[in-house]
Amino acid sequence: MRIKAAAIAVLTTACAVVAQNSTTTTPACPFAKDGKGPFEALTGTVLLHAKNFNIQITPYTAILTLGSKTLVLEACSFAGAVTPGAIVVPVASVSVMQDTVLPFIESLGQLSKVASIGKNLSTTACSMAAQPFTATAPVVFGPGGNDVAGLIATEKSPLAMGEWLLFFDAFFGFQGGAPDKLKDIGAQYSCIQNQVAAYKSSSGQTSNNLPVVVISATDLSSNKIVTPANAEFWRTLLRDAGASPQVASDGNTWAQMAKTADAVLDVTNGNDVTYNFQKWQSVYNLTATSTGYPFIRGFSSQVWRLDKRTADEQDDFAQSFASQPALLLMDVLSIFSTSFNPQYKQYWVKSLANGDIYTQVTAASCPNPPSLVLPLNGKYCDANTNKYAPTIGRFSNPTGKPTGATGSVINPSAGDSGWGAGQIAGVIILALVVFALFAFCALIYARRAQRKGEFGRGGGSSGSRGVSAPFNGAGMNSLREAVQKRRWFKMAEEEEADDVPLTQLVGQPATGGGGGARSQAGSEGNRAWQMEHGMPMFPAERGSRNGNSG
Repeated sequence: MRIKAAAIAVLTTACAVVAQNSTTTTPACPFAKDGKGPFEALTGTVLLHAKNFNIQITPYTAILTLGSKTLVLEACSFAGAVTPGAIVVPVASVSVMQDTVLPFIESLGQLSKVASIGKNLSTTACSMAAQPFTATAPVVFGPGGNDVAGLIATEKSPLAMGEWLLFFDAFFGFQGGAPDKLKDIGAQYSCIQNQVAAYKSSSGQTSNNLPVVVISATDLSSNKIVTPANAEFWRTLLRDAGASPQVASDGNTWAQMAKTADAVLDVTNGNDVTYNFQKWQSVYNLTATSTGYPFIRGFSSQVWRLDKRTADEQDDFAQSFASQPALLLMDVLSIFSTSFNPQYKQYWVKSLANGDIYTQVTAASCPNPPSLVLPLNGKYCDANTNKYAPTIGRFSNPTGKPTGATGSVINPSAGDSGWGAGQIAGVIILALVVFALFAFCALIYARRAQRKGEFGRGGGSSGSRGVSAPFNGAGMNSLREAVQKRRWFKMAEEEEADDVPLTQLVGQPATGGGGGARSQAGSEGNRAWQMEHGMPMFPAERGSRNGNSG
């Protein structure tokens, strides 16, 4: 009996250890075992915009539909029998092996649940700062698992893409607060839309009162203009941002549309840092001084890309824009209406023409505790926001008359920031002109000072004036410096005809007589001194001023 009792005690202890180990490896269920189901508040939730997935929520389950694929997610507190093949949520961890997914998970505050991640997918500060992702996970987003990136990318509007927050939060038992986050995003998006609608209503609801924006893309392998991917998405975004969008499908349509464009939004895929304004000009067959295009204004031309943020040479826009509809709308609107929210700093959009630099994302900027930091904490529009009004292209002039069509940079649009090469060149030219005028004035002053005899007088009668040798005085030093350093100026003669060489004046004797003979020895001596000290020959006074009045 004692042996049996001992055996039972050992088995009991073993079972307790196993149970203890199980609780350490399996996360505790965050939902109560009794009372209302954890999803009951979301029951009946209907998607408003997304078309490429569906979700049905009951108090304890969420059924996700992706085309012909169905996923059943059950809350860990569900008292009933687990559906075969169901995923118990919240999941302990996930693997991210494709584009677009990681920013959704980070927006939900669930970055710590990511066990593994594919190469080159981390483009935010905190995802870069996290420990290397190498572990396996029960749920995989990507090829071979839940392949969703293509479905997100083909949604037709920013808000439709944003609703995929609900899809991802379902795997975390809606602990990420997706419904509330979507309400905030929707409120910001609607606020901006309402401002744009108010402008349209006040301006007569005609396309002529909206900035015309041409959406274009380039095939980087052939350097040809091609139809942008998901063109309907870009049309929706630009309409919501207060523009009149046109999509260029090839070089011919581009050539026609560009004549009326107030701005160009280049949505070329890829993070090619060599895709600069010079390359853009060669592809689109335009220059910064091409005439007849409202968007061409020298280095203030309205040509924009969405590749400003880069992380280890990876494009953050391609990864993150789908998860932030309101931020994307505000960013694009800031191109057309620079006065709408002066506190907002452009996030993804970058001017190709005026030399905007890339924003380098680094792990060092991740806050503690880790969280996704958005501009203005995601608050872009409220009751205090300025009214929407276009300020680019034809609208940069209050009269509405197109400006800048000749490519001039004299009147840059209000939206331009920073110093482009055109402005810098202008300042340099202005500085050279000022310097040249100063030099000219200094030399004229020196010549007149010489005439007045500030560089030495000989004795004698009032009709005789000479220059003592060797030249002396501070005025003569100034003259020598002015002539030596600025001899590239060609000076006009002043009221003189029949000038004689200065060397003849140098040789004039300082006698007391009424003219007298010129001293050859004095002339040669001063000529030698003049050459030794690098003095050039210089026009002199009239012969009649040397005492030869006749």
